[in-house]
Amino acid sequence: MASILAAVALASSAFGCGGATGENHPRAAKATPAEREAVRAAVVRLFKSNDVRVNCERSLTPRLFRLIFTDRAACRKVAADDKDDKPPERVDVSGIEIQDTRATARTRLIGGDTAGAKGVVSLARGSGGWRTDDLSAAFLRSIVEASLRADKETPRVVVGCVSGRLMRLADDRFKRLAYALLGEKPQATVRLLQTVSECERRSGGATSVRRRLEKSVTNELRRAGADRGAIACSLRRLRSTLPDKLIIELAAKDDRPSKARITREVVAAAVACGAGGQTDPGQLSPA
Repeated sequence: MASILAAVALASSAFGCGGATGENHPRAAKATPAEREAVRAAVVRLFKSNDVRVNCERSLTPRLFRLIFTDRAACRKVAADDKDDKPPERVDVSGIEIQDTRATARTRLIGGDTAGAKGVVSLARGSGGWRTDDLSAAFLRSIVEASLRADKETPRVVVGCVSGRLMRLADDRFKRLAYALLGEKPQATVRLLQTVSECERRSGGATSVRRRLEKSVTNELRRAGADRGAIACSLRRLRSTLPDKLIIELAAKDDRPSKARITREVVAAAVACGAGGQTDPGQLSPA
């Protein structure tokens, strides 16, 4: 699921704002080789850097930063969450066009979790140099599709369903959702996980959020000495007290109160079903 939620590590910036340009190239103007190299380096840095400070302070304009992240702490959290993702092995940059303080560049990602993604990156220049100000809708769609292809844990039929639903969104709605997903904003995460769960239910069987919870709870109850009947009883009770929609909402918040809520429901189910064994049920946790 991580590859669906974060296709590429993006970053924040303290740079002056600028508007989005999408797929439209500014009118070309003569630029020096040094200027073109500076633009190329900024694009490569966006996708290749694993330096949190660079990613969260030097890569994006404030306009794009606000679309993706709520604050710098959120940026740092996303960077930490993405540490196991595979960045592109190479970033090919071509067709650089510069007009005053604006630039665009055609970009293709080679290797990694988003291999094959391609599209236009728009940049703006300020006192801190060139920063990314927008990714075209086509590029964002390409990134999401590539990350879905790289997700080996989700069944192909579910991936196809999720991809189909996302790709049917109009460009403006898709861009807002994609940027919010890159920043791991809770509302966007909830929407994506709900879409995944709906697609999983269509294909039959339990949803992935349910399977992960039940696996964790089962392991905890076994360690507590519960027998199979008590475990089965607890899981049945949790299907009522912790429905998929609530699990998704709590998981998306990913904060202490939400985790405590899940723990309370697990403990209550264990107590009701006599699944505590020799362990104090209050010590049980699905985490």
